[in-house]
Amino acid sequence: MNQGAFGEALADALADHQISTAQAGRMAGVSQSMISHWTNGRNVPNPDQVFALEDGLGLAPGQLSRHLGYVPNKAVALGWADPSVSEAVRSDPRLRSSKDIQDTFLDIYRLLAALAQRLDDDSLSEPTA
Repeated sequence: MNQGAFGEALADALADHQISTAQAGRMAGVSQSMISHWTNGRNVPNPDQVFALEDGLGLAPGQLSRHLGYVPNKAVALGWADPSVSEAVRSDPRLRSSKDIQDTFLDIYRLLAALAQRLDDDSLSEPTA
């Protein structure tokens, strides 16, 4: 079990999906402050709470739960999914020496993803000739 890795993965997933701790709390059936405790590594959720977060955030089964040693039945059946961008950045040995560099990479990714979404939205709203 790695509480720190779970907390970072949860914080990254919430940021990636622009979900507040209050919204995450509703997904898991806990308070906003409990989500903060989880992201800061002060406490850990039970398996059902983690699985509810994975489902509510649209994450692959096991993406969060594997950090705590919980393996959802869906993950066993489907196999482990590819790592998220956040997981890839956090685990890249070239970036491990600096959390600031990791955070900068993730910020840039989020900006590019938002820009790509906006461009897709704009192209869909343009009238065709």
